[in-house]
Amino acid sequence: MVKVAAIVLTKDEEARIEECLKHLRPYIDFVLVLDGESTDKTVEIAKKYADRVEVRPFSGSFAKEKNYARTLVPEDCSWILWVDADERFDTGLFHIIKNHPDLIEKLNGCWRFPRCNLPGGKDWPDYQVRLMRNDGDIEWRGETHEVPYLKSENVPIDQLDREDRGKRFSVITADGYPIIHMPRREDERRAWW
Repeated sequence: MVKVAAIVLTKDEEARIEECLKHLRPYIDFVLVLDGESTDKTVEIAKKYADRVEVRPFSGSFAKEKNYARTLVPEDCSWILWVDADERFDTGLFHIIKNHPDLIEKLNGCWRFPRCNLPGGKDWPDYQVRLMRNDGDIEWRGETHEVPYLKSENVPIDQLDREDRGKRFSVITADGYPIIHMPRREDERRAWW
């Protein structure tokens, strides 16, 4: 049986976190919220739906936060779905994960999804690697707009476009399962925007 963990990094996501976690909960085996010391009700809301909520000061690097969060996932979760609080996945993906675990388990790699940024969808398809094996050879790098790397080859996963890619690490492009990226928050501009 395939077990999937979802990791959501948060900071003052009170308006979005409940809908995000309700969206994931029926399909995901373990939901982890790593919060960067929210000053609103994000943590309180997250505790209603997540299996684990951890609060710690934001390091300034999303890559560091993601690498840390991965260490909190139970070992029996062989896959990790990375989710932003303002993203919604096509539930068809979740049905594949739950109803075809043999297909998922055969893959040695990750899935990337086209993301439609609302409003307007001008960036379509804004491909995002979001579902990957819980593998210690994968490391997130970068401060903002972090990228998953295959450490053993020192190359970003999305750049593994060589002919031999499938032999070592497969990257599945799931064009049929878009991510909807909700409109950005207008109440606060953050340094990384």
